Amino acid sequence: MASAHGFRIPQILRQRGWDCLEIWQNTSNNTDVDYLKTLPDIDGRIVLRLPPLYQPNGTATIGQFFRSCIDPNTVYIRIDDDVCFLEPGLIEELAKFRWENRAPFLVSPIVISNALVTHLLQIFGKLR
Repeated sequence: MASAHGFRIPQILRQRGWDCLEIWQNTSNNTDVDYLKTLPDIDGRIVLRLPPLYQPNGTATIGQFFRSCIDPNTVYIRIDDDVCFLEPGLIEELAKFRWENRAPFLVSPIVISNALVTHLLQIFGKLR
């Protein structure tokens, strides 16, 4: 996680259509780790997942968490830690889409935080 404090837990809690929110501790920043440890107390559906193999090192170690995403009856939705807005009904919509389209093992809302995604959205007329 770049910054656990940027993660929009209240937005997710207001959403419908999810049973468990698994937070992957992919940071070694003590302030972020302390914050992450408090999240299960906010809502019993929040689970803090510790690094299964390697000490957190950003994008170099995020892949280790995906190894446990193998239950065929579970819909996996990845929400990045720097999400700043979730449209109402988004999680239900993504879960329904994924359940009806079994090929992708997970779905994710678009993350507008890099030049490539912004450029593609401009090309397709979604952003000016």
